[in-house]
This record gives sequence, structure tokens and C-alpha cells, in this order.
Amino acid sequence: MIKTERILHLKSCRGRKVRVVREHYLREEVPCYSSLCQGGCVNDGKVLPGDLIHYVVPDVGMVVDYMEILELRELQGIVFTQTACQGVQHSKGRRQYNRLRNLLKDPRHDCVLFANEYQEYSYCPREKGESQEKWQTRCVYSAAVWYYNHLAGMRNVVMITDDQEAVAQYNSLNSGVYVMSVQVRDRSHQMDVL
Repeated sequence: MIKTERILHLKSCRGRKVRVVREHYLREEVPCYSSLCQGGCVNDGKVLPGDLIHYVVPDVGMVVDYMEILELRELQGIVFTQTACQGVQHSKGRRQYNRLRNLLKDPRHDCVLFANEYQEYSYCPREKGESQEKWQTRCVYSAAVWYYNHLAGMRNVVMITDDQEAVAQYNSLNSGVYVMSVQVRDRSHQMDVL
């Protein structure tokens, strides 16, 4: 277990700047919730099926903007990251966050939550001057790469995003981890994958 610190700069109610330091612990044994796991993870509860051809990892923007599409039962093997869940909670509020949590609890949906911010090899500290959105996208991509490597390349991992810059930046970095842009054409939930 590795101990790191997260430093937050906040403003108090009187307008003074306050520096808050939080301890952050990184572990190796964070469960992956995949039935194909070769690493001996303790996968209690719902696991992803092994008969899928790939796993889907949506980034924060996709979870925030297209939650109703991700709730469709036709989409299987979805890995929601902790970064995406926290992004939903901070940008959309408690109602949307509870909707996501209920989706994760529902046994009829093939989706799991991966605690990427506590996994030692998946965690990405925020770089100085990096925007919140770029950092979140980098964290989700790092989680997708970790998933692919953890499963020893037995399943391809597809990260879906609505950020064209992320597609250009990350698509050719790692074979087996694909970054795709998804755009919704109309309200009948037809997706156009570029």
C-alpha cells in the first residue's frame, strides 16, 4: 500500500484561501470484477461475463451526457470508473449520481465499477496546469490500459468519448485499447461510431 497526498486549494466562506491536504492510499489488490481475471482478484458480487468480445469504458463526458444510452441493456461489458462516477456527482448532482449507482446495482445490466483512483498502477496524479477534463480523460484511459494488461490481452478494451482530441492523442498508443468517438444523431438512441 502506498500513501500519497491530495492537495486541494479551496476558498472559505469568508473568502480566505484554505489549503486542504487529504491522505490517499493506493493498493494493488483492487478487484477488477471480470470473470476472465488471471490475477486472483477477490471479485465479490456482480462480474463481467467472459463471452464478450470487448469491454467498454466510457469517459466522464459520455457518462454525464449520455447516461440514458449507457442504461440500455443491449450494451454489455461496461466498466464505469470511479473517476467517471465522481465526475457525474460533481457536475450533474446527486440525482444523476444515484441513477448511476442504481444502474451499477441492477443485476440485469452487465456493468461494474472499477475503483481506478485507488489502484496503484492505474492512478494518475493531476499534473500542474492540467484542466479537470483532460485529467479525467487521462485517468479513464489509464484505467482502460490497466484493464487490458490485467486481463493479459484476452479482451480488447474500448474507451468511448465525445472528445476528438482524446481520440487523436490516445488511439494509437496501445494496441488492444481503442479510443472511439461516439455521437448521437437523434433521440431514438442511434449511435454513430466514428
